[in-house]
Amino acid sequence: VQRDQQDRFQAIEERLAAIADKRFGNRRSQKKVTDTVQSALKVEPTPAVHSISQQLGEQMVVLKTLGNGHCLEAAISWLRFQTPGMAKVLVEVLLELYQDPAFADLVQLGLATCQAQGGDLQHVTLEGFLAGLKEGKIWSDHPELRMLSLALKATVVVWQMDDELGIATPTC
Repeated sequence: VQRDQQDRFQAIEERLAAIADKRFGNRRSQKKVTDTVQSALKVEPTPAVHSISQQLGEQMVVLKTLGNGHCLEAAISWLRFQTPGMAKVLVEVLLELYQDPAFADLVQLGLATCQAQGGDLQHVTLEGFLAGLKEGKIWSDHPELRMLSLALKATVVVWQMDDELGIATPTC
């Protein structure tokens, strides 16, 4: 089972690389990529970014993404493909993996996390949850981040800002 999962994730990696190369590889010169990144960097770093930068001893930056419900996937797309343009493809991968019974626990955790937000989401069904993720009406959260980190073989650390102490700390 583990080997099958690794093979599946490898196939996803290859498919994503092929899509990114087709969409952005040949048409984008290095100057265009540089211009896109520079325009996205016109955001002032927050106290959390400064805190994380100091703790890691690395220069951290803030990149703008569209607030369209797929901002988590856009951030991952920035990191993996140097463009936010692969966000919807990452959502498709997420939803594809959520159909696999091997990940039923993450699907249920995602649904429970969504319902815990209360309001209109309190009674959302599994079908409504998945449709909301696809449409960007329901934002991805920790379970979706976990799923994408598995699929992309990436370690993800989420930081939380403690305003009283003035420092960010890793939460997972």
